[in-house]
Amino acid sequence: MRFAKPTIGAAIFSWMLVGLPGVALAAPCDLDNGGAAEVAAARGLAQDACGCPSDDSSARGVWKSCVRDALRDAIVDGQVSKSCARRARKAEMGSTCGRDDRIVCCTTSASRRTRAKISAEGRCRPPRGGSACISPSPYKVDACTQIGCVDAPFCGDGVIDAGETCDPPNGSTCDQSCQSTTCAADDPGTLLACHRGNSDLQLAGIDDVFLAAFSGRPSGTFFTSEIQRFDEAGSLIDAQPIPIGTDPSDDPATTPSSLYVSSATEGDDSFHAAVWGWAALEGGRFMTVFRRQEIPKLGPLTAGPVDIASNVPVGICSSAIVGPIGISPGLDNGEVRTSYRTLYGCEGETWFETITGVSGGFSVPPPGYTSEGSAPLARGASHVAGVWWNLFLPQDFPPIAVSKALRVSWLEPGSPTLVDLLPIPPGLAHSTSPALAASGEVFLAVFALAPNLSERELTTLRAVRFSREGGMLDPSTGLLLTSGGGAIDQVVVDGDADGFQVAYTEAQAGGGHRVRTLRVGTDGSFTLPEDVDTADVATIDVVTTATATFLGYTTVHESDYVSLRVIRLDDP
Repeated sequence: MRFAKPTIGAAIFSWMLVGLPGVALAAPCDLDNGGAAEVAAARGLAQDACGCPSDDSSARGVWKSCVRDALRDAIVDGQVSKSCARRARKAEMGSTCGRDDRIVCCTTSASRRTRAKISAEGRCRPPRGGSACISPSPYKVDACTQIGCVDAPFCGDGVIDAGETCDPPNGSTCDQSCQSTTCAADDPGTLLACHRGNSDLQLAGIDDVFLAAFSGRPSGTFFTSEIQRFDEAGSLIDAQPIPIGTDPSDDPATTPSSLYVSSATEGDDSFHAAVWGWAALEGGRFMTVFRRQEIPKLGPLTAGPVDIASNVPVGICSSAIVGPIGISPGLDNGEVRTSYRTLYGCEGETWFETITGVSGGFSVPPPGYTSEGSAPLARGASHVAGVWWNLFLPQDFPPIAVSKALRVSWLEPGSPTLVDLLPIPPGLAHSTSPALAASGEVFLAVFALAPNLSERELTTLRAVRFSREGGMLDPSTGLLLTSGGGAIDQVVVDGDADGFQVAYTEAQAGGGHRVRTLRVGTDGSFTLPEDVDTADVATIDVVTTATATFLGYTTVHESDYVSLRVIRLDDP
């Protein structure tokens, strides 16, 4: 197509219009004298109103109309001139917004000249003698430097970069990816975090302070583990989540790329959190990494993470370590006890599962035995214990379980000793792992069972009290805490000077899960279950402090956002 050149008459006519009363042409956008700031402000208004969708091309038309309307309103309101608004619109439209099959490619020539272009995925190729890179920015005008691509936006610097909708993250309205959150604002309890993460959550308390450890996703596809501490009133001590489980001095080859909170527990003056994750290795393999970290009751973190174990499964027949991790402080010398599972099998089929202890914990079960599920640990006034489901096996191969029992291992003081508590028929369904807590010299293990061998739904809640001196303190079937309700999913417990606080989730007929709580005394007495006013829950944990009892719970919202909240159970 050929374009007609402007005529002399047209130029004279334009010059005459400028001189006529009441007629004016828009002044150009002077980028050197405030125009650049005006364009940036106009683009900010458009991005606040419209964002930058990464959906398919059907979203681009709606987004373009939104940008035009936002800039038109800004002109009417006197926030931006027409000429600068036009520049802002051009900058916004030169983007991949609403086009999930396009990227911004920065190509640098052999003469060191860089330019930006929008390309199809897989088509960002360097010119001869030059280089090319895919920019993290969706906007051409922001995508490149003089020698390549701009750095990825940094979430938490207080600057809303391209691709961010807010900054810095604050847990309630802006997540760790610097995206505006969509968690329900009216759910009960104090909002701890709102992010696109998983729903891991662990609580632990020292005196009148307690800690929440949870998983977040600051960027990309990798998770982190984080903590926040609360005072006696349930108010946040730490304004922002504190990352744990990684150290800047770590070798990148062995640093876990994804971390999950496994458990948190309390010592005399410090909390201890256990995390597990994966580190990418060459050849597409992943190494499992278990770590723990000490967190002071108050003040900044001073100790880095400590490796517990690592493992790279190889071969047709091999072993693999798996979580969750049990963790408990020792009785003295600052030792920390941890436990995890080791699976043995061939070609992806597990034949044996054992519990492995660290720093003097319990060892592999003796010949003829295997374990099932994880082994939570707890410290009482004079003893440290761990419990798990123990299976006796015949000598056939592969093994078939013929009997099962809840087993306790006394880790301290003295040499570890093993004691079977409650026998369970092998075909009876039960919680994957029991929940465990201590009150003085008395320990309590709580778990869910199916009512009989013909049913697999866990609708019965039972508990067993025991001590090192007295052994099992309840009848052979344990304490029947509740039965006949909806399916029980999660069971948690924590101990204080007066007994134990138990919480569990129960499926509701209309869908979702409710939270129920009850108290168990060290003498075996217990209260009827009570409902807790929460939203539909994904994960729960409970903690007792010197002054109060708190429940932590997570809820999954739209767009896979997860909210973490803390609610006080004993409000007057």
